[in-house]
Amino acid sequence: FPSRADLWADSGNYARGHWLNGRIGALPLGNLIAAICASYGFYSLDVQGVEGLIDGFVIDRAMPARDALEALLQAFSIDAESDGAIKFRMRGRAPVTSIGLDRVVESSPDAALYAFTRAQETELPASLRLAYAESGLDYRRAAVEAKRLNGSSRRDIFIDLPCAIEQAAAQIRAEIVLQ
Repeated sequence: FPSRADLWADSGNYARGHWLNGRIGALPLGNLIAAICASYGFYSLDVQGVEGLIDGFVIDRAMPARDALEALLQAFSIDAESDGAIKFRMRGRAPVTSIGLDRVVESSPDAALYAFTRAQETELPASLRLAYAESGLDYRRAAVEAKRLNGSSRRDIFIDLPCAIEQAAAQIRAEIVLQ
């Protein structure tokens, strides 16, 4: 279950999340980040803004904490910042603070508050390949790809995600990271 639709008439509902069996082993992403940080001796952190589930994670060799977290943070669009404690936040979520107009509106042309730089199209990736362990297929290595349909860039990105997730979730993550 759920891959044998010929035996289980309700296997199509599994992807919608109402099945407890098969999901009980999934790990909340915030708890995973906290456990990784704790194993490296970092205990002062905040993962309240991190959402999602994964089925497994592998650290297959000795590496710094940053290397252990880097692909995970990139694939799930999570930013980390340090202000005494390490704060992990997902991009695109509700704002965590308000900024007054006096900090946003320039009072004089000489006092520029922000500068925006537009990247060259050739610097943007044309495709992204995401390698992962397919939790629905006995944890075999798999890969998904997301491509831009227009543009002249020939740059490709490869992320080797040391996580076990399902193909649909991996494809969604690849599309989001490419954008």
